[in-house]
Amino acid sequence: MRHQAYHNQLTLHRLSNRESLEMVTHILGTKEIEKTLEELILEKTEGVPFFIEEFINSLRDLKIIERKENVYRLSKDIQHVAIPSTIQDVIMARVDSLPEGAKEVLQTGSVVEREFSYPLISRVTGLPEKGLLSHLSILKDSELLYERGIYPHSTYVFKHTMTREVVYNSILTKRKKKLHEEIGNAIEELYRDNLIEHYEVLAEHYFLSEDYSKAAEYSNLAGRKAEKTASLNDAIVFAEKRVASIEQIPQAEVMEKQIIDARAVLGLYMTQLNYNVEAKEAIDPIIHLAIKHNYKRRLCQIYTILGSYYWFVEENYPETSKALEEALNYRKR
Repeated sequence: MRHQAYHNQLTLHRLSNRESLEMVTHILGTKEIEKTLEELILEKTEGVPFFIEEFINSLRDLKIIERKENVYRLSKDIQHVAIPSTIQDVIMARVDSLPEGAKEVLQTGSVVEREFSYPLISRVTGLPEKGLLSHLSILKDSELLYERGIYPHSTYVFKHTMTREVVYNSILTKRKKKLHEEIGNAIEELYRDNLIEHYEVLAEHYFLSEDYSKAAEYSNLAGRKAEKTASLNDAIVFAEKRVASIEQIPQAEVMEKQIIDARAVLGLYMTQLNYNVEAKEAIDPIIHLAIKHNYKRRLCQIYTILGSYYWFVEENYPETSKALEEALNYRKR
């Protein structure tokens, strides 16, 4: 869905044929373009600026166009070559034309985020400095990435969000999972003295690597960090990720109190934003567990959440009173 949403965003703004050709001539650096090539570009790109830029770069990379006597023309019979027909095809055609080492660096970078630091990509790839810099130079020259900052503290950024998404989606699931784990481990090592700045990305990488214990740990830390800054919507996102992580861990390995803690915290965040129905849904699966363990602190919170639900949603005042009395009783115990 996210990929489709971005595609829709790309197509909101379309250029007229005249504007499209002006963009083409600007990219190619000449106003002299063979009519057949003009028609091909207009037909395939449909006036989408990003598509125009990437399509022309793809034609260059695949050596389908050439410049002769200051005129750009098709160098091959298009009946005998595979012309990329979608934005995704265009991006992958460009990526597949890269040297293998540069392609692997680009794929690894796409698993990090839209931007990644030189120290991080160096740690994850384990490549010698000279080789890595050579691959990154190829990626910059191809205009798939651009560089910010000064080496060795550079940051590399995908020129377009969709490029990063298409490259990421092209990686085999097994390798993607392994890369997420390696990236999480590298972030822990590189930034061990300031991990608070990286709780959110660590939660995501470990969740996608299926290391659910670490995902739960960092989701909890990220949620508490968001709560301290009164960013309750963010706190809810990480509380949900914590619950999802814990529930993926085999039950023999996870303490029931962890599940109670995670769902009770999620319910509290939701109650504070008056999401009372969702708060009750969060705690319903743990009420019996909290009673079983006589987990007084969480039972106080659970009955407070129920009291809020009965008051605001059902307007059931007797049940509200009973729930809040229970909450008070557990608070006193």
